[in-house]
Amino acid sequence: MVQPEPEPEPQPHTHPAVVFFDVDGVLNTTAPDSPSLGIEAPLLANLAALAGHRQPTMVVLSSDWRRRPDLTERARLAVEQVGLRFGGTVEPRLAKPDAIKLWLAQHGSTVVNWLAIDDHDLEGVDVAAAAATSAASEGDGVAVPSVFAGHFLRTDDAAGLTAEHVGAGAAMLSAVWEQRAVDLARMESARQLPLEEATPVTTEKRLRCDDCGVELAGAVAAQEHMETSDQGCCMFSEV
Repeated sequence: MVQPEPEPEPQPHTHPAVVFFDVDGVLNTTAPDSPSLGIEAPLLANLAALAGHRQPTMVVLSSDWRRRPDLTERARLAVEQVGLRFGGTVEPRLAKPDAIKLWLAQHGSTVVNWLAIDDHDLEGVDVAAAAATSAASEGDGVAVPSVFAGHFLRTDDAAGLTAEHVGAGAAMLSAVWEQRAVDLARMESARQLPLEEATPVTTEKRLRCDDCGVELAGAVAAQEHMETSDQGCCMFSEV
Protein backbone atom coordinates (compact mmCIF):
# COMPACT_ATOMS: atom_id res chain seq x y z
CA MET A 1 0.00 0.00 0.00
CA VAL A 2 1.35 3.37 -1.02
CA GLN A 3 1.67 5.68 1.92
CA PRO A 4 0.42 9.23 1.34
CA GLU A 5 3.16 11.81 1.32
CA PRO A 6 3.24 13.89 4.49
CA GLU A 7 1.77 17.36 4.37
CA PRO A 8 4.46 20.05 4.12
CA GLU A 9 5.00 21.90 7.35
CA PRO A 10 3.42 25.35 7.27
CA GLN A 11 5.97 28.11 6.90
CA PRO A 12 5.84 30.88 9.50
CA HIS A 13 4.47 34.15 8.15
CA THR A 14 7.22 36.72 7.86
CA HIS A 15 6.03 40.16 8.91
CA PRO A 16 7.60 43.11 7.14
CA ALA A 17 9.58 45.97 8.54
CA VAL A 18 8.25 49.36 7.47
CA VAL A 19 10.09 52.54 6.49
CA PHE A 20 8.06 55.76 6.49
CA PHE A 21 9.80 58.12 4.11
CA ASP A 22 9.71 61.83 3.46
CA VAL A 23 10.72 63.16 0.04
CA ASP A 24 11.70 66.84 0.30
CA GLY A 25 14.92 66.99 2.29
CA VAL A 26 15.33 63.20 2.09
CA LEU A 27 15.15 62.15 -1.56
CA ASN A 28 15.91 65.65 -2.83
CA THR A 29 17.72 68.61 -1.27
CA THR A 30 17.81 72.37 -1.06
CA ALA A 31 20.92 72.42 -3.27
CA PRO A 32 20.49 74.57 -6.41
CA ASP A 33 20.97 71.59 -8.74
CA SER A 34 18.45 69.38 -6.93
CA PRO A 35 15.21 68.98 -8.93
CA SER A 36 12.17 70.83 -7.59
CA LEU A 37 9.42 68.31 -6.81
CA GLY A 38 11.81 65.62 -7.98
CA ILE A 39 13.75 62.64 -6.67
CA GLU A 40 17.53 62.29 -6.93
CA ALA A 41 18.70 58.85 -8.05
CA PRO A 42 21.66 58.60 -5.59
CA LEU A 43 19.44 59.44 -2.62
CA LEU A 44 16.80 56.96 -3.78
CA ALA A 45 19.54 54.33 -4.06
CA ASN A 46 20.45 55.04 -0.43
CA LEU A 47 16.84 54.41 0.61
CA ALA A 48 16.90 51.10 -1.26
CA ALA A 49 20.20 50.14 0.38
CA LEU A 50 18.87 50.98 3.85
CA ALA A 51 15.67 49.01 3.33
CA GLY A 52 17.64 46.11 1.89
CA HIS A 53 19.31 45.41 5.23
CA ARG A 54 16.12 43.83 6.54
CA GLN A 55 13.78 41.77 4.39
CA PRO A 56 10.97 41.91 3.77
CA THR A 57 10.68 45.67 4.06
CA MET A 58 7.85 47.88 2.86
CA VAL A 59 8.07 51.66 2.34
CA VAL A 60 5.17 53.98 3.15
CA LEU A 61 4.97 57.59 2.00
CA SER A 62 4.76 60.04 4.92
CA SER A 63 5.81 63.12 2.94
CA ASP A 64 3.43 65.99 2.23
CA TRP A 65 3.49 64.50 -1.26
CA ARG A 66 0.84 62.13 0.13
CA ARG A 67 -1.68 64.97 -0.15
CA ARG A 68 -1.40 65.08 -3.95
CA PRO A 69 -2.31 62.01 -6.02
CA ASP A 70 0.10 62.97 -8.84
CA LEU A 71 3.05 63.25 -6.45
CA THR A 72 2.05 60.07 -4.61
CA GLU A 73 2.09 58.25 -7.94
CA ARG A 74 5.48 59.74 -8.77
CA ALA A 75 6.87 58.50 -5.45
CA ARG A 76 5.36 55.05 -5.98
CA LEU A 77 6.91 54.66 -9.41
CA ALA A 78 10.29 55.84 -8.16
CA VAL A 79 10.55 53.41 -5.24
CA GLU A 80 9.22 50.48 -7.24
CA GLN A 81 11.82 51.13 -9.94
CA VAL A 82 14.56 50.40 -7.38
CA GLY A 83 12.84 47.22 -6.22
CA LEU A 84 11.08 48.53 -3.11
CA ARG A 85 7.60 47.43 -2.10
CA PHE A 86 5.30 50.45 -1.88
CA GLY A 87 2.75 50.26 0.93
CA GLY A 88 0.73 53.39 0.20
CA THR A 89 0.63 56.50 2.37
CA VAL A 90 -0.14 57.55 5.90
CA GLU A 91 -3.36 59.49 6.54
CA PRO A 92 -3.14 62.81 4.62
CA ARG A 93 -5.59 64.56 6.96
CA LEU A 94 -3.40 64.30 10.06
CA ALA A 95 -0.11 65.90 11.02
CA LYS A 96 2.78 63.64 10.05
CA PRO A 97 3.73 62.22 13.50
CA ASP A 98 0.08 61.47 14.27
CA ALA A 99 -0.48 59.98 10.82
CA ILE A 100 2.46 57.61 11.30
CA LYS A 101 1.17 56.57 14.73
CA LEU A 102 -2.31 55.98 13.30
CA TRP A 103 -0.89 53.76 10.55
CA LEU A 104 0.99 51.72 13.14
CA ALA A 105 -2.06 51.50 15.40
CA GLN A 106 -3.98 50.06 12.45
CA HIS A 107 -1.27 47.76 11.08
CA GLY A 108 1.25 47.31 13.90
CA SER A 109 0.27 43.70 14.61
CA THR A 110 1.72 42.75 11.21
CA VAL A 111 4.91 44.83 11.48
CA VAL A 112 8.15 43.52 12.98
CA ASN A 113 9.84 46.93 13.26
CA TRP A 114 9.68 50.40 11.74
CA LEU A 115 11.68 53.51 10.95
CA ALA A 116 10.65 57.06 10.03
CA ILE A 117 13.02 59.17 7.89
CA ASP A 118 12.49 62.93 7.75
CA ASP A 119 14.38 66.21 7.72
CA HIS A 120 12.04 67.62 10.39
CA ASP A 121 12.39 66.59 14.03
CA LEU A 122 9.38 64.27 14.29
CA GLU A 123 10.59 62.90 17.63
CA GLY A 124 10.91 66.40 19.12
CA VAL A 125 7.49 67.41 17.80
CA ASP A 126 5.96 64.28 19.32
CA VAL A 127 7.60 64.93 22.70
CA ALA A 128 6.39 68.54 22.75
CA ALA A 129 2.84 67.52 21.83
CA ALA A 130 2.76 64.88 24.58
CA ALA A 131 4.01 67.41 27.15
CA ALA A 132 1.36 69.92 26.09
CA THR A 133 -1.35 67.25 26.38
CA SER A 134 -0.09 66.32 29.85
CA ALA A 135 -0.16 69.96 30.99
CA ALA A 136 -3.64 70.52 29.55
CA SER A 137 -4.96 67.51 31.49
CA GLU A 138 -3.57 68.97 34.76
CA GLY A 139 -0.57 66.67 34.70
CA ASP A 140 2.99 67.71 35.40
CA GLY A 141 3.60 68.68 31.76
CA VAL A 142 6.48 66.21 31.53
CA ALA A 143 6.12 63.85 28.59
CA VAL A 144 7.26 60.25 28.54
CA PRO A 145 9.80 59.36 25.85
CA SER A 146 8.45 59.54 22.34
CA VAL A 147 7.41 56.39 20.52
CA PHE A 148 9.78 57.67 17.80
CA ALA A 149 12.80 57.10 20.06
CA GLY A 150 14.95 54.46 18.37
CA HIS A 151 12.77 54.59 15.26
CA PHE A 152 13.64 57.99 13.79
CA LEU A 153 16.39 58.98 11.37
CA ARG A 154 16.76 62.71 10.77
CA THR A 155 18.36 64.06 7.61
CA ASP A 156 19.74 67.48 6.71
CA ASP A 157 17.66 69.05 3.94
CA ALA A 158 20.85 70.36 2.34
CA ALA A 159 22.18 66.82 1.82
CA GLY A 160 19.21 64.44 2.01
CA LEU A 161 19.55 60.75 2.81
CA THR A 162 23.29 60.18 2.54
CA ALA A 163 25.36 57.00 2.48
CA GLU A 164 26.32 57.76 6.10
CA HIS A 165 22.65 57.51 7.09
CA VAL A 166 22.29 54.04 5.61
CA GLY A 167 24.23 52.26 8.36
CA ALA A 168 22.49 54.09 11.21
CA GLY A 169 19.06 53.53 9.72
CA ALA A 170 19.73 49.88 8.96
CA ALA A 171 20.86 49.30 12.55
CA MET A 172 17.61 50.75 13.93
CA LEU A 173 15.49 48.81 11.45
CA SER A 174 17.30 45.54 12.18
CA ALA A 175 17.00 45.89 15.97
CA VAL A 176 14.36 44.18 18.08
CA TRP A 177 11.31 46.38 18.76
CA GLU A 178 11.53 45.86 22.52
CA GLN A 179 8.77 48.27 23.55
CA ARG A 180 6.39 47.00 20.87
CA ALA A 181 3.35 46.31 23.08
CA VAL A 182 3.76 49.51 25.09
CA ASP A 183 4.31 51.65 22.00
CA LEU A 184 1.33 50.21 20.14
CA ALA A 185 -0.90 50.76 23.16
CA ARG A 186 0.17 54.42 23.27
CA MET A 187 -0.42 54.80 19.55
CA GLU A 188 -4.05 53.76 19.93
CA SER A 189 -4.94 57.34 20.91
CA ALA A 190 -4.25 58.40 17.31
CA ARG A 191 -7.47 56.65 16.30
CA GLN A 192 -9.43 59.28 18.21
CA LEU A 193 -7.85 62.33 16.57
CA PRO A 194 -10.14 64.50 14.42
CA LEU A 195 -9.22 64.51 10.74
CA GLU A 196 -8.57 67.78 8.97
CA GLU A 197 -10.87 68.72 6.12
CA ALA A 198 -9.46 67.38 2.88
CA THR A 199 -8.11 70.02 0.56
CA PRO A 200 -9.98 69.82 -2.75
CA VAL A 201 -7.82 68.56 -5.58
CA THR A 202 -7.94 71.16 -8.31
CA THR A 203 -7.38 70.44 -11.95
CA GLU A 204 -4.03 71.80 -13.06
CA LYS A 205 -4.15 74.43 -15.81
CA ARG A 206 -2.56 73.43 -19.08
CA LEU A 207 0.42 75.52 -20.09
CA ARG A 208 2.16 76.10 -23.40
CA CYS A 209 5.90 76.73 -23.59
CA ASP A 210 6.41 80.10 -25.31
CA ASP A 211 9.87 79.00 -26.48
CA CYS A 212 9.14 75.64 -28.15
CA GLY A 213 5.33 75.43 -28.27
CA VAL A 214 4.88 72.15 -26.37
CA GLU A 215 1.75 71.87 -24.17
CA LEU A 216 2.18 70.73 -20.58
CA ALA A 217 -0.20 69.54 -17.88
CA GLY A 218 0.40 71.98 -15.03
CA ALA A 219 3.17 73.66 -13.08
CA VAL A 220 5.02 70.47 -12.12
CA ALA A 221 5.33 69.42 -15.76
CA ALA A 222 6.44 72.95 -16.67
CA GLN A 223 9.14 72.85 -13.99
CA GLU A 224 10.41 69.51 -15.30
CA HIS A 225 10.38 70.90 -18.85
CA MET A 226 12.57 73.84 -17.78
CA GLU A 227 15.02 71.50 -16.02
CA THR A 228 15.33 69.03 -18.89
CA SER A 229 15.03 71.22 -21.99
CA ASP A 230 18.21 71.98 -23.90
CA GLN A 231 16.60 75.07 -25.44
CA GLY A 232 16.59 77.20 -22.29
CA CYS A 233 12.79 77.14 -22.05
CA CYS A 234 11.49 79.35 -19.23
CA MET A 235 8.32 81.18 -20.34
CA PHE A 236 4.81 79.68 -20.37
CA SER A 237 1.25 80.80 -21.18
CA GLU A 238 -2.07 79.27 -20.11
CA VAL A 239 -3.80 77.31 -22.87
